[in-house]
Amino acid sequence: MGFLDRILGRAKPETRAGGYVPGFSIGSDSNPFAASTPDPHQAENLSTVTACVNAIASGLASLPARVYQAQGDGRVEAPGHPVSRIIRAPNSRQTWPDLIEWIVGQVLLRGNALCEVTYDGAGRPTGLLPIQWQFVRVVVLPSGRLAYDVIDYSAPWGGSGQPRRLLDTEVFHLKDRSDDGYLGRSRLSRAPDVLNSAIGLQSFSAAVWDNAATPNMAVTLPPARTLKRSGAWRRISPDATSARPMRGAPCSSITSRRPQPCRCRRRMPRCWQVGSSA
Repeated sequence: MGFLDRILGRAKPETRAGGYVPGFSIGSDSNPFAASTPDPHQAENLSTVTACVNAIASGLASLPARVYQAQGDGRVEAPGHPVSRIIRAPNSRQTWPDLIEWIVGQVLLRGNALCEVTYDGAGRPTGLLPIQWQFVRVVVLPSGRLAYDVIDYSAPWGGSGQPRRLLDTEVFHLKDRSDDGYLGRSRLSRAPDVLNSAIGLQSFSAAVWDNAATPNMAVTLPPARTLKRSGAWRRISPDATSARPMRGAPCSSITSRRPQPCRCRRRMPRCWQVGSSA
């Protein structure tokens, strides 16, 4: 590129050699906890997770950001610095608080946040384009540098769907606490069992409420003395050596081995009695 081209911003598109430099992939595939880690979208269904992420991300996004230049023993603000222009307008879709909130949310939920750095013809940074981490595959090159294979997804601003490679000097990568020094691990992968239990409990509660808190089936048993005399409780638990028979409703009777519709007057949607041949 000529000197005038750099000054006037007439930069030619970058060309690279055909094919990718071989390397080995790192990330969630090599994470032994990845199989049990809850999905970030499922985790955000928990009000506690959403509140914590919003509190941290919104708090950091509300802080003022300025660029200073050292001058003598002090410093002065540099509003004309290229980074100051990025703070005023990081890209065409987001303001600076929006971008910071997105970056922090990605780090908390996925462990990593990635932005592509755009430059003008003079090599000055002009913007930060957010890239969702689930569309990134990280590769370690033979030189030890990281490369990021990004798939341009289709929504909402289009994309070819073809992967493209970005080098570590072309991106801004913020990672959470790391185990290998390359990539961060999300907070969700640090305590997956607790979150999975909470998600399961919430799903169960939602299913109960969707059914108007009405059971689909009710099991009724004969009185305790009838169960003990007939030995039906041993058929329910054949391996038990001692057991306390459950007290059942007086409307039940031992009739057959198959559950039959109950004829009681409790007006349950589907009340079944467990029968057993004496």
